[in-house]
Amino acid sequence: MGVTVQPFTRRKPARRPLPNHLPRERVVYPVPSACPCCGGSLHKLGEDVTESLELVPRQWKVVQHVREKYSCRSCEKITQPPAPSHPIARGRAGPALLAHVLFGKYGLHLPLTRQSATFARQGIELDVSTLADWVGAAAATLMPLVEAIREHDFTAARIHADDTTVPVLDIGKTRTGDYGPTCVTTGRSLARRRRRRSTSTRPIGAQCIPRCIWPAGTG
Repeated sequence: MGVTVQPFTRRKPARRPLPNHLPRERVVYPVPSACPCCGGSLHKLGEDVTESLELVPRQWKVVQHVREKYSCRSCEKITQPPAPSHPIARGRAGPALLAHVLFGKYGLHLPLTRQSATFARQGIELDVSTLADWVGAAAATLMPLVEAIREHDFTAARIHADDTTVPVLDIGKTRTGDYGPTCVTTGRSLARRRRRRSTSTRPIGAQCIPRCIWPAGTG
């Protein structure tokens, strides 16, 4: 008895449309002013649009904060607007540059040496020590946000922490970095399931936080 094999028609892959939120740049190719066959006048019937995805390279700029001085002819008093606030006092890094460095270090796990080398290839000389000072100053600036998150997390009855390690690129090799505990507020059921696990502590900053579950507000 023969077996009937159903024919298979391979579907053509459909291209995913490009994101609508991206800006569009129109490049209109010139057409002849007259018909190339008979020389008659041409009238537009429509157009065919083909989209291609393009990348704009990173651009650096220097923002000059200008505070003009004015003097009064009557009382000879000099008036000048106050100096603008910066993320780092007397620092030369703007907020967007600081966010880029912090995200590269903690979000993409790129060490400051790699970032410094990348900036140097673009003509911007930023030493690793300078980037390290920026990271430390930004961490001090963001400390109120850290304290607010800590206060929110410690309002739970139990908190579960997980030490996760990630590979970190170093000069000529790869090191194992500590991603830090990811604290997630949990209920009593998870606490009962993990009650027998180890609760040893390790120093994190100025605190000693248990590795597994500890009562909120005791750290």
